[in-house]
Amino acid sequence: EWVVSSQNVIPATDGKLYSVGNILANTDSNLNTFGNLYPILDIEGSINSEWLKRLPFKKDLSLSEYLDVLEVISDNLGCVSTNKEKINRIYERIADTWDFSPETSEYSIVHNWGESHKILSKEGSFESPSSLYLLSSRLSGVNIDKQVFHGKHLENERFVSFMKAMGVNLI
Repeated sequence: EWVVSSQNVIPATDGKLYSVGNILANTDSNLNTFGNLYPILDIEGSINSEWLKRLPFKKDLSLSEYLDVLEVISDNLGCVSTNKEKINRIYERIADTWDFSPETSEYSIVHNWGESHKILSKEGSFESPSSLYLLSSRLSGVNIDKQVFHGKHLENERFVSFMKAMGVNLI
């Protein structure tokens, strides 16, 4: 256990070796959410549940790490359609995990990130969050250009707070 916890000997999906605490376990959820966008244990099949309990795999990402993954997605323009579901999963995890009230540090982190990065629009291009719009669910059926991409299931207060923190305009 000491070796895998302290030495870079565990293969990950990005082709590099890591200590076990710096990669995610190869669960279906992690593979579906991150694919090759974040280091995940790279072995055939799933890891034995006993080993999963014993080895201290990274349990979740920090807010900054999630934002880093979104940045990687925005830099990979050739895979927009394949990454849409990943974006939705990441948005959902972020919105469900942190509070984005204006006085929180998480709000500041996301706001600062949004000023210098791009997110996906419904039109399929990556745009500055401040140039995109999120329509209130009360305006369903209204169609305007430059809407932020998101799954219908994400239309809740937590997601709206996250998008507002990022700089997206709410209508």
